[in-house]
Amino acid sequence: MTDEKIIEVQVTAEDLEKMKADCISEKDLPELGPKRYRPARHIVKDTDNDELRPIMERERTEESGAKEKLAA
Repeated sequence: MTDEKIIEVQVTAEDLEKMKADCISEKDLPELGPKRYRPARHIVKDTDNDELRPIMERERTEESGAKEKLAA
């Protein structure tokens, strides 16, 4: 037995509908019922966040442009 914490989450039909509304792919949706997770063990340093921010912002901009093209 370890002192490791486990997080338990109950996935409901309402949760799945929200995920679908947020354009999450059917194949990426979890199954209904309880899910157990271990918290992440890594810590991201602030310097890493500063390096990743421009990449994340560029990807977000590209995603928005792709969605606008599909909507047109």
